[in-house]
Amino acid sequence: MNLSKRMWVVCGAFLLVSAGWGCDSEEPESPRLDDVVETALDDEDIGLVTAFEQIQAEIASRSEIGGALAVDLAAVEARLLEAEARAKVSLRAGKGKGANRVGLISMDLDLLAGGRELVIREQSMCDGWAKTWFWYNRKLGKVYQFTYFDGLPYRPTLAYEYNPSTPYNTYPDSVEDGKWQQWIVGRFLTQTSTFWYDGSSLDLIGNEHELNGPPPADAIPVDIPVLQMVCSPLFEPDPDSLQVLNINEWDYHQMIDAAGRGGTFATSVPTSLGPDGQLSPYYIEGGLPVELAMDFDDVLDDLEAGELDPNLGNLGVATSLEPDPKPANLASIDNLMISWGNVLYPNPALGLPPDFSEFGECGTFQLPDPYPGL
Repeated sequence: MNLSKRMWVVCGAFLLVSAGWGCDSEEPESPRLDDVVETALDDEDIGLVTAFEQIQAEIASRSEIGGALAVDLAAVEARLLEAEARAKVSLRAGKGKGANRVGLISMDLDLLAGGRELVIREQSMCDGWAKTWFWYNRKLGKVYQFTYFDGLPYRPTLAYEYNPSTPYNTYPDSVEDGKWQQWIVGRFLTQTSTFWYDGSSLDLIGNEHELNGPPPADAIPVDIPVLQMVCSPLFEPDPDSLQVLNINEWDYHQMIDAAGRGGTFATSVPTSLGPDGQLSPYYIEGGLPVELAMDFDDVLDDLEAGELDPNLGNLGVATSLEPDPKPANLASIDNLMISWGNVLYPNPALGLPPDFSEFGECGTFQLPDPYPGL
């Protein structure tokens, strides 16, 4: 069984797969890294505040900014100026030595989902737009993500058409007055994690990071490619304008999730190594140890490889609707109610996008189970 190849194809079926899924979208050309990343020779060329001013200008060119958001933007710029100044003081004190990597990555977001997920496409979202930007500076030790949403529903209440729970992950039947959370997929199947199977029944026992103690002596280890995901804190838009600029800050070398953990691994796994085994989505609950948190150097290395071959690396973003407060089992994984997201390099090898036309030009729905095409 060629598990690596099999896992690669299936992972794209329930996570971010191809850009251009959503409301009246055309298939975009796959961008090259040079098109979306500006590289500077020194820190001043793409400073944090300069990048934020560019982001504000693009937002203003596409949306009417006023009210609370206009005030927020001015306050954010002041805080970023202070943050950048503090970081440069640390840099002069001797931190952050060595070669620098600094740039600004941008990604238009679309209304998409995969697998058994609920695809959230409310009318305000179909009429609106969203975009994300990543500013990073290795010497200053920071990664900032800015995501602008225009039309994001305020505290919506939604229910699954069927509960997408599996024997490995459970989800609530509905979310009332939900809030939003962003997910960064920064190691796109470029690392593996060990899943253990019973030596006699061949059934799945669990992932290496979830076992309470060592696996049984006869257990079979299988290394499977995984996605690594890290979540932001919960956020919500202005209730009147439905606009928000969500800003997340991470340590460049240790991207810790909102639960204080190292994010999670997500993939698809066989439920058994025997002939009756079926593929199932799998998210590691409880979060990863902090020492396994993503290093943005690894993300950039993956992207440089993915520029030549998307099978070797990618960067994904998703937005989920979450209960507030989140239950413990969802602390580091997402509820499968998904809205705006994308991948940097759309890749047919990850799977074919579903045909949303039967669900209308706009409207929230859940993809059938089993997922079309599996």
